Amino acid sequence: PAGSFVAVGGSSSATLCPAGTFSDVMGAAACTSAPAGSFVAVGGSSSATLCLPGTFSAAVGAVACTSAPVGSFAAGSGNTAATLCPAGTFSGAVGAVACTSAPAGSFAAGMGNTAATLCPAGTFSSAAGAVGCAPAPAGSFVAVGGSSSATLCLPGTFSSAAGAVACTPAPIGSYAPGTGNTAAIPCPIGTTTGGTGSTSCNQAALTVVSPSSGVYLDRLPIVVAGGSGTGAVTFDAGASTACAIGSGLDAGKVIITHGTGSCSITATKAADAVFRSATSPSSGVTVAKLAQTITFSGVPASAPMASNFTPVATATSGFPTVITVSGPCTLSLGVVTITGFSGTCVVKATQAGNADYFSALATVSVLAVPRTPVIVDDCKRDGWKQLARADGRRFRNQGDCVSYVNHLLDHGDHDDD
Repeated sequence: PAGSFVAVGGSSSATLCPAGTFSDVMGAAACTSAPAGSFVAVGGSSSATLCLPGTFSAAVGAVACTSAPVGSFAAGSGNTAATLCPAGTFSGAVGAVACTSAPAGSFAAGMGNTAATLCPAGTFSSAAGAVGCAPAPAGSFVAVGGSSSATLCLPGTFSSAAGAVACTPAPIGSYAPGTGNTAAIPCPIGTTTGGTGSTSCNQAALTVVSPSSGVYLDRLPIVVAGGSGTGAVTFDAGASTACAIGSGLDAGKVIITHGTGSCSITATKAADAVFRSATSPSSGVTVAKLAQTITFSGVPASAPMASNFTPVATATSGFPTVITVSGPCTLSLGVVTITGFSGTCVVKATQAGNADYFSALATVSVLAVPRTPVIVDDCKRDGWKQLARADGRRFRNQGDCVSYVNHLLDHGDHDDD
């Protein structure tokens, strides 16, 4: 029967095929060896069995298949040999049906790898199946092994060559802006940094040159010296009580807001691509009150007795003034009346000032002149008492005044004596 054989005639029985062989027909005179890639495990078999995936048999007559050793694989069934894992892959156990790609951060060089190797510090592999690791490019670093990517150097540091495991701080006098620097940049001549690892340079010393003094309402340009770079300059008056920094048309100026108090200015020059911002020391500005003046209007150069006028005194501060008079005149409800035939009426105006303005005083003189009668009626009803001759002599009585007028009318002159 199948699975057995009779090698010679006259046999009374068939012999089972031994392990590693088979007969698949009746009446076989010999058994067939299991071909390579298959096996026959037990005697009396009528067929060979293909080696399972992960195993192989390289010779005929196998009673069992061999597992693919580590570093190789046997895909599918009926394998006559194991295949070495290609570069970039590995198998770490026997009987593999496929190889595993080296994961990111590792590599598998050559063939037949039994394990993936971690990329050393300074290198990386970003994808699975790498056959080697790439060095960290200049401007980056890989601190530990097994990395799948390189890290850009942080601001203030740099790496100038590939394969760095750490970035180098920018030395004193140089800077490294942004990330990924491949070199430190020297600071411009005359400037430096405060230490290593700088991202920008210190500006040259910045100072406020002027103004050093001002009076109330002044709008004074602020002048600075020093500083570096292209940053804009701004100003601050801080806690000053007597000044403020202007804006709009007064930008760049300090405005003296009071005639007393404190005023200090600082300047700040903004950072740019090379320099960090810089602020000047505080610069004091001495403030003073503004002088004011008083002008008169409505005051005649001369005025006859009994005439009056209303003086107006205006101060440049805009504050009200106080008017007083002295001499042959009186002041009542703002109206000045001349009370004499001669002499000088002095009109005085004062303004007391305040925290912003100095006090002010102004005077104007009005010459008191005689008032002479023109017609006889000027002398009547005691009018003569307010009149005088052209030379200032007073009339003795009403008749004296009438005589003076008549003489004037008759002769056209004032000589009535």
